[in-house]
Amino acid sequence: IFPYERQQEVYDILGAQMDAQYNKEYTLDLVSSQLYEREGLDQFFIWYSRGSICVELNDYLCAGESYDQAFRIYATLKEEERPWRMLWYQTGPYYAYYYLQRYQDLYTLTKQTLDKTPEDAIPETWVWKGRAEVKLGLRDQAIDSFKQALFWHPDWWVAVDELTALGEKVD
Repeated sequence: IFPYERQQEVYDILGAQMDAQYNKEYTLDLVSSQLYEREGLDQFFIWYSRGSICVELNDYLCAGESYDQAFRIYATLKEEERPWRMLWYQTGPYYAYYYLQRYQDLYTLTKQTLDKTPEDAIPETWVWKGRAEVKLGLRDQAIDSFKQALFWHPDWWVAVDELTALGEKVD
């Protein structure tokens, strides 16, 4: 936050980074240059970050490949090192797998996330699980998943819209 009268000064400091598209592409190049300079947990985070940037750029192929690599690294980490809460806050893999039409991978990832969670209070994950179930022809399970999302986030328009699209009435 800065005073309006200093706006030009801020723009001058940021330069080309002021442009959101340029900033994303610059960040992707920067992160990509560091992929093999890290190991273990740090390498997981750099690959995951790359995937997230690719989602922001709507490059889902890049995102999917990046998340796949991040999850391969994740599998090699000691249990106590694994950041198992990542998908509570950063749902980029859900977008990538959905838009790549990798619905089984999306379903598996949402199931794993919910299975590892002590309390299923992750409405975003329930919605993505439901979306995968719709695409996999599991309509009844999808309805249940969208209703679970509403249990944790009452009246959430995203889950309401998904249920409505399936012809379900929402009270």
